Amino acid sequence: MSKNTLQKLFILSRQDITIEGIRHVLERECECTIVTCVEPGDSCLERFRNTRPDLLFLHQAALDFYPFDIIGRLREQQKDLPVLLFGRGLSEDRLLGYLREGRIQGYLNEQMRSDDWVQAVGEVTAGRLWLDRSLMDRLVRDALALEQMINGVIEDRLHELKVALTPREVEILQLVLEGLATREIADRICLSEQSVKLHLSRLFKKLDVNNRSQMILAVFQQICPVSNVIRLIHNFLDKRRIAQGKPPLIPDPLSG
Repeated sequence: MSKNTLQKLFILSRQDITIEGIRHVLERECECTIVTCVEPGDSCLERFRNTRPDLLFLHQAALDFYPFDIIGRLREQQKDLPVLLFGRGLSEDRLLGYLREGRIQGYLNEQMRSDDWVQAVGEVTAGRLWLDRSLMDRLVRDALALEQMINGVIEDRLHELKVALTPREVEILQLVLEGLATREIADRICLSEQSVKLHLSRLFKKLDVNNRSQMILAVFQQICPVSNVIRLIHNFLDKRRIAQGKPPLIPDPLSG
């Protein structure tokens, strides 16, 4: 959906002098029906249900007005409703938390130009995020820092693993990870099958496993904190889906 196909837009806000200006710009540029609710409460939620908008403009002041999670409540009515948050005074940490959890799809500072408001509508209704430059820069920095941290952990774990193994064991382990059978490994490194089997038995003992499958899993567990990564991905996906009114994606594979 683009701004040109946007049909209904709902603005949920507290009374503010900027609202009429925002409404005027959006009506002129988006050619859509706009419903504005500037006195949050039960009547506002009822108007939202009756409107069933394609996009929600949510003023940051409304977040703290309701004694419950207003975004979650609205998404109970429309699971895939895109939300553009606007206002000022929210911390970057809080905004980035909303974005990472999928609770909002964009943020507009009230000081932005009218062109920015129109472009934000087009981007968000097309399924993309809209952020100001400072927030985007921080998202990128955080992503790069996380990547560097993960790379550092993996490099350290690889070094620890190599220290514990002989050069020949490392070589054979790499070939096992490539999926080679015992005979293929023997041909590749010019050893007898019996010698390869002897090295494999030593690898099994060092890694405390009984077979190749267990060894491969053990290697990945030692290289990467698998349990933490699974929980991280699981929690992120579930928070995003729950915020959208959807059930959890998968049961916790590490529970029970």
